[in-house]
Amino acid sequence: MLGHFGWRAVVAMVVSSGLYFAILRREFARLGAVAPAPDVEDPENGSTSLLGTSPAWITVIHVLFMAWTVVNAHYPVLFIGEFFFFIDFVRGTAPLQSQLELKAPLLVGFFLGGLVIHGGLQGWWIQPLLASLSEHPLFIGATVLTAFNDNALITHLATLVPDLGSHLKIALDRRCWLGSLAARFPRLVCCSGLCFRAR
Repeated sequence: MLGHFGWRAVVAMVVSSGLYFAILRREFARLGAVAPAPDVEDPENGSTSLLGTSPAWITVIHVLFMAWTVVNAHYPVLFIGEFFFFIDFVRGTAPLQSQLELKAPLLVGFFLGGLVIHGGLQGWWIQPLLASLSEHPLFIGATVLTAFNDNALITHLATLVPDLGSHLKIALDRRCWLGSLAARFPRLVCCSGLCFRAR
């Protein structure tokens, strides 16, 4: 997979990051001149306190937790134990960092879990549909669907087609890049991979 799509993904990330920086460089300069505002914390006891920057050792421990999660992603027992330990760490160091927000990540996790469990049942209709489309209709259809669906859903449904050609996989990959660009920067009008600043 890395040999087939890895270099394209790296090129897409470098190009899109360069475009984002070039288009938004004035806004980045303006944001760099503004003094950072402290986080407003609303702990469980109802009092409001202002937080400054978290200490560096907390950031390092967060990075170590992320690394542990990536290394042990295929071992649920180790992941769940680490997750509980992480929650305890965040609660124990609550005065030094922002409140842990779990609602949105848990909803995303349930969505992706449901996608894995129930997505395979969609092959009966998605396989003939995607197999019948050529490169350009697939690209346009997937780009339109990106406005209504998550990129993970579209990509997962495409994996249900066993003999999807490499040119169609590239069309889906381009759709992900274009859809992500449009989602992150709604002030940009994207059409056929060319972006123009909205006036």
